Amino acid sequence: MAIIGFLAISSAAMMKTAGKRKFPQPNKKAHAHSHAHDNAHAHAHAHAHAHAHAHAHAHAHAHAHAHAHAHAHAHAHAHTHAHAHAQTPAYS
Repeated sequence: MAIIGFLAISSAAMMKTAGKRKFPQPNKKAHAHSHAHDNAHAHAHAHAHAHAHAHAHAHAHAHAHAHAHAHAHAHAHAHTHAHAHAQTPAYS
């Protein structure tokens, strides 16, 4: 939902700036082309932003997964170590 909101805001902002350009009245084709170009640029920028956000999210998820895996591994190691101490006559 955040991505959709971002797209709506960015396209609205780009349209506002595109509408402020001054063109001679007869040059309607150039005006339309300018709007199309601005919209395409806004769309590309929004797409890149969304892609970067998704990539960052995936990276954070992978990092969290690796951290959890390492934590579980350390816990298992400690558990094994504790058992070894408890079972050895020299430590009891």
